[in-house]
Amino acid sequence: LNLLEISRLESGMVMQQETIDLHDLLSDVPLRMGRDVTLRSSEANITLGGDVRIIGPQPDGAAWTIGVQDPRGVGGAAVAALPLTVGAMATSGDYERYFERDGRRYCHLLDPRSGWPVAHWRSVSVVAPLCVLAGACATIAMLKPVGEAIAFLRDEGLRYLGIDAAGEMHTDRTAAP
Repeated sequence: LNLLEISRLESGMVMQQETIDLHDLLSDVPLRMGRDVTLRSSEANITLGGDVRIIGPQPDGAAWTIGVQDPRGVGGAAVAALPLTVGAMATSGDYERYFERDGRRYCHLLDPRSGWPVAHWRSVSVVAPLCVLAGACATIAMLKPVGEAIAFLRDEGLRYLGIDAAGEMHTDRTAAP
């Protein structure tokens, strides 16, 4: 379920359709349901719409390897891989829902302060205990300039991998303390 259409009557009895994209909030619900179902098992890898929830290591004890898509790559090629044994990873980016006009990329993530699409990052992936937290923090980071986003993610104590607008990679391992 990605979209919920809401109809309401306006003055003059004119019907208007409003569309609300609930993907980011609702994606955590089935993942949490999957967690509840799989708690009887010691391991699980649940993926929905790019959000990943991991419950325990693989049967051999190894971490799951979660690929991070190259936002400018061809065919979904990975730019990095993150090992994860428990928790969730979500990515926000400018590369799935966008259009280009006159050499400028217009993505679906809008900065509420300006009304314009975000421009500081190509993508930000965040690891957190739950997908809803990872997704929210990844989206918040996308709204911030690089230095502020890194400080925010570091202050939250989260693992992250971001690719800025120039294509430079930033991770919690490369961030200055």
